[in-house]
Formats: sequence, structure tokens, C-alpha cells
Amino acid sequence: MARRADETGGAAGDLEALKRDYERFAASGNADGLAALYAEDAVRMPPAAPPVAGRDAIRREWVVLFQTLTDISDTGRSRFVVSASADVAYEIGEYRLTARRKNGTPVTQEGRYVTTFRRIAGSWRISAEIWHPKNEEGK
Repeated sequence: MARRADETGGAAGDLEALKRDYERFAASGNADGLAALYAEDAVRMPPAAPPVAGRDAIRREWVVLFQTLTDISDTGRSRFVVSASADVAYEIGEYRLTARRKNGTPVTQEGRYVTTFRRIAGSWRISAEIWHPKNEEGK
């Protein structure tokens, strides 16, 4: 049986803190900080691209992204759901990502996503991410 994160004691606060860290690291271009939020065996599944598996590969993916984009910000809505054992959770939601290319051109993308989390040695880590933009060109 799954429970909403607000029914699981400290899980809601812990997951919200992880999400704030994620957003802060993305906005500041901190690939190392972002990578630390992932499990060693995490997988990202970007649209129309091969999966990116493992924390090191995910860090490299962020490094490449930050070479072209800055000022990344996400405004969207989501909800967390935590397993009854409180060691697995997922976040499901919609996002509105805004950023700037290095040349100053604004970028906007809207879509839907699912992120799964595992509690590892007492800390929540991202275990899988998948997202789908509403418009593939990000306009």
C-alpha cells in the first residue's frame, strides 16, 4: 500500500529538501551537487535519447547540459507518494522549465515527468527519472 508523502512522517520533508537541492544545483550549474542526489545505479531516461545509467554518466550529462544552458528554473506542480515500507517513493508532476542558452536566447519547455526515489543508508536518492516535453522543440 502506498501513502502520500504527507502521511509518512519525515519522508515528506526529506523529499522536499532533496527537490529544493535539485532545483538549487540546476539553477547554479552544479553538476557535482546534482550527481550526489542520485543513487550509484540511477537511470535517467531522456526523450528520444538512450538511457543514461549510473551516477558518473549522469554527472557528465549535466556537465554537457550546463555548457549550453544557464539559469535553469523549474516551476511546476507535483506530488510525492511513498511506499508503505517508506523506503521507495515517486514524484509525479508537470514541469515548466525556463533557462537561457549561453548566447542569451531564452528557452522554455513544458511537460510531464516521473521520478522515483530509494532510501539508501537513511538518505533519499533519485533512482530513476523520465520526462516527456509537451513540445519537442522547447518553444
